Amino acid sequence: MTHSPDVRHGLCPASLVRDGSVTSAEWFQISPSRERASRWWSGLLGALWLCLGMATSELSAQEPAAPAAEAAPEVKTDDAPVDPDAKYAPPRLTPEDETKWRRSSLVSFQNALRASAPTSAETKVLVDGATLYVNKITMTSLRKDLWKSAVDPAKRVVDLAPPAVRSILASAMVKQIGEMLRENPRHPPEVELNLVLLLANLNSQPGSTTPPTPMVPYTPAHPLLIEYIQDPTRLVQSRIHAAMALGRIGRDAIVGVKDGDLSVVQRAAVATSVATTLRSTEIQGSKVGHVWLRWRLVEALGNCGLGIEPTGAPTYIDAAMAVAADPKENIKVRAAALQAVSQMNLPGNTNVPLILSEIMKVVEQVAKNYNSAAQAKVKQPVDPDSSWAIMECYLAFQPATQQQANAPRLWGMLNQSKRSGLGGYSASVKGAYDLCVPITNHMINNAKSPIVIPKAQVDAVSKWVQDNPPADRKPTATSAALP
Repeated sequence: MTHSPDVRHGLCPASLVRDGSVTSAEWFQISPSRERASRWWSGLLGALWLCLGMATSELSAQEPAAPAAEAAPEVKTDDAPVDPDAKYAPPRLTPEDETKWRRSSLVSFQNALRASAPTSAETKVLVDGATLYVNKITMTSLRKDLWKSAVDPAKRVVDLAPPAVRSILASAMVKQIGEMLRENPRHPPEVELNLVLLLANLNSQPGSTTPPTPMVPYTPAHPLLIEYIQDPTRLVQSRIHAAMALGRIGRDAIVGVKDGDLSVVQRAAVATSVATTLRSTEIQGSKVGHVWLRWRLVEALGNCGLGIEPTGAPTYIDAAMAVAADPKENIKVRAAALQAVSQMNLPGNTNVPLILSEIMKVVEQVAKNYNSAAQAKVKQPVDPDSSWAIMECYLAFQPATQQQANAPRLWGMLNQSKRSGLGGYSASVKGAYDLCVPITNHMINNAKSPIVIPKAQVDAVSKWVQDNPPADRKPTATSAALP
């Protein structure tokens, strides 16, 4: 059994690196001091950037290696703010309760875990055991590290079970998590955070190497995740993880896998909730948590792969492009929104020139910021947000894996030209992409020892932006014009 990537750690599979595109790789730690505004948000500041060395052949002839997914905010049980005067729900499980269950029911539970077709009696034992695993998250004695002591064991008991048992356990856990998240008064912030983490990391298929089997999220968790991200009274940190979980469901759901499939209607429900939350006024502004939440929401929107609603309304592409074209928005969020658009099933009336223009504007801004910092000989040539932005701009042209580039996904603007009605833009897309590649390569290769990007490369991007204005600012023919 493999230890597949999970939402908590944001790890990425080795398949993210294209075969033959790199000769070496190293982790480069980014930890911006400007974002250390509070201890609570320290967990959000451990993003890792995978700086991939390029081969020694001519740089302009190569594509940069697709970057690894950045690490999720590091989760610590004391990251969530605790109000000492607040009234919280009491623990649902004590050490004595757990000891009693182990003495009376553990053997029956272990036997039921091995059942290929659980009986009604075994199902009850499994449900009771799953409920206890969730309740364990509330134990005060475990709060020093709830992930290690409670969440990961619950996740593993589901992953290691046979399919029929896994379905029973996951369903019972989702039901119990929902009941506890809706409880009034609420559970302490660190408990709520870890309940969401468990919900986010449940799998319908855990993944393995023998035989090769992909990890598939437990998609019936999506209604509760939708409910959570839409609630403005919830912890922002926990909403970030819920958004990441919806993104994982949108990206990794597989047709035909029990509890791992996502119908068109369900996928549209996820995308609609994400787009609605993304546009809500309560998550706007420059607070670190809100920036991260918008970042994860646009990522989730792109992972759903839908550009328009089943009714034909361009809701999803309009929501992403509104973020991408907002000059006040954080640069990495703008770039992520453009990457999200490149992953959508774009209709034939999509304004591709507008999308390309916004991508190249971000590339131009990042390149100029990088050069200004490099000329000033600062230790860090560009802030981490811009570092992510240039990667996301590259991925907006060329996705991370060949599977994503191929039909039916056709992620990346280089592949969108294969869709009906968009074939005429292939030359324009390739021209913009060819200008983005050397700048991306330069920033990756010189991450530790910054060197100014050649002026000719930056000027070429600026000239492209000037020479290729879109005819209008409507994302699609039926969209409202962007400012």
